[in-house]
Amino acid sequence: MDPSARRGVTRREALKLGLLGSAGLLLPLERTLGSRRSARAAGGFESPRRPPFEADLAIPPVIDARRGESIRLDARVGRQEIIPGITTPIWGYEGVSPGPTILARKGIPVNATFVNNLPAAGDPGNIIIPEELGRRSLSEIVVHLHGVNTDAPHDGHPLFTFPSGESFEYFWPNNDFQRPATLWYHDHAIHATSQQVYRGLAGFYVLTDELEERLNLPDGEFDVGLKIQDVIIDKSGLLVYANEGFKGVEGDVVTVNGRQQPRFEVARGKYRFRILNGSDAREYRLALSDDSVFHVIGSDHGLLPAPEPTRRLHVAPAERYEVVIDFARYQPGTRIVLQNRLDEPQDRRLEDRFDPRLPTSRVMAFDVTRRQGFTAPIPARLRPLADPTGVPTPARAARTRNWEFDRQDGFWSINGRQFAPGRVDARPRLGTSEIWRFVNPAGGWVHPIHPHLVRFLILDLKGRPRRPGESGWKDTVWLGPNVTARVLMEFRNFAGRYVMHCHNVSHEDHDMMTQFETVL
Repeated sequence: MDPSARRGVTRREALKLGLLGSAGLLLPLERTLGSRRSARAAGGFESPRRPPFEADLAIPPVIDARRGESIRLDARVGRQEIIPGITTPIWGYEGVSPGPTILARKGIPVNATFVNNLPAAGDPGNIIIPEELGRRSLSEIVVHLHGVNTDAPHDGHPLFTFPSGESFEYFWPNNDFQRPATLWYHDHAIHATSQQVYRGLAGFYVLTDELEERLNLPDGEFDVGLKIQDVIIDKSGLLVYANEGFKGVEGDVVTVNGRQQPRFEVARGKYRFRILNGSDAREYRLALSDDSVFHVIGSDHGLLPAPEPTRRLHVAPAERYEVVIDFARYQPGTRIVLQNRLDEPQDRRLEDRFDPRLPTSRVMAFDVTRRQGFTAPIPARLRPLADPTGVPTPARAARTRNWEFDRQDGFWSINGRQFAPGRVDARPRLGTSEIWRFVNPAGGWVHPIHPHLVRFLILDLKGRPRRPGESGWKDTVWLGPNVTARVLMEFRNFAGRYVMHCHNVSHEDHDMMTQFETVL
């Protein structure tokens, strides 16, 4: 469905959609690339960090939508102690970040009304934006449930924004094609996604079914979402959106669930952690401080066929991985630190290095208590790839498409072109599968690639090894320097116009995004 079909098209909307022959009118004015200094050094900002592990891990509130009731969430201004003792204005769903965790059930649709109660002028006074980035109004929003299979009007297309004072009801069917998984919802407004998510507009969406319940995995208090995000904060407490060269913000404050490097008291048993990289640009290579083994049990689209033991887990922006960590092996009083062993982002060699002097090297701490926790064994078999709708085969793919993610004339590009609202670059047919070949020809940048509507399997990778968790269904794949990924995806259920983009959302905003249209 064309974005203009949602409702009557005003002149302003027609300009957005390129229907008046002026796609360039939407392009940001501030597209001249600046210097290549790191974001931490931009403008001389340095966050007033506290020592790690002073704050307790925050658990987001829960909205239970598993019985089919309609739900409502307000996007509004809130205040949060991201750094202990310093209050920071944020934008959040229900005024908190992460927003409420929405619990959903396979086969039971969710009708979610989002109300835009953000300041009409974008409230530029509660965030510091270097002058070279401009100070555009960001009050329009649109909500994308990342990983959803739904019709185009409810997918969160970046052009489907609605202004302050208005609302929109989204329909998320949780249909047979949708695998139970850890999804997440976030703002997706055209040319503003990076700033909106950076300011806090994101939350978990957890879809479950009877099969997961029968597996007897850790649940209840032993099933915990961890949204990892780095930010920069001024001494006055304001977020700093220092995004030089539009390469993405790389902050010096690592947060989990909106708190700087928190601590979490754990019982002596197993926990299921749903890890989301909610950062703008930063990647993480997670490890436990005693270098012990943990198990990856799920990826973007749910459980793997079997647990995968590992000591390292690389997580790119927008990726989700589910892991089980067993704390029964530790004595009460033990502190285990979740470390980031990926060196500074400009060093893309993925060296296994831990330097406690780096502010981003420690993520959070687990403090083991005397309390007994969840002790059931991890099942040897989890969820088959074929559940619920089978597995496509490369031999039956209708065609192969090539997509190159690079820079063109100093701007982010896909196949040498920037996003244009009126242009569609592929028209896959519903009911078919295709192989999409993603290519990063450059050595200096990385791109986590996310197509809407679909899930996919990674067929092969050239330029890097397959990582733990990448054997499962995905919706985001990390293209490191000079990496090519071939993925196999199916197009099911809904005809309409969708987007594919880099999920370093600063790259998306400037303008590494394209549109494809599923057709009958």
